[in-house]
Amino acid sequence: MSRMISVDGLVHGLSADYMTGKKTLLQVIDEQPTAFDRYAVIEQLKEKSRYARIVGEDKPCELLKLAEVIEIVEGGGGRYDCEDETRKQRHMINSARTMSLKRE
Repeated sequence: MSRMISVDGLVHGLSADYMTGKKTLLQVIDEQPTAFDRYAVIEQLKEKSRYARIVGEDKPCELLKLAEVIEIVEGGGGRYDCEDETRKQRHMINSARTMSLKRE
């Protein structure tokens, strides 16, 4: 299965670990956090959806606000709603640390 990873995280991992000989290329790539978690996005979309009866329809329909959908997709499944790049980078680093701790 393929996954999208952050280019910024990969470049940092390559320069900090691969180029210095601390890790292999595959280790650096494998440790990168997922940049877009489709399962988390789907879960968040389900959480935000609401049922409503539309005039002329027999059954209730699931509705989502477009702004909420865009925010969820742009967040890639992350649970924060801040556009601050520093916070996003901190989130990526913490995710990578959590993933490496789980493997040990």
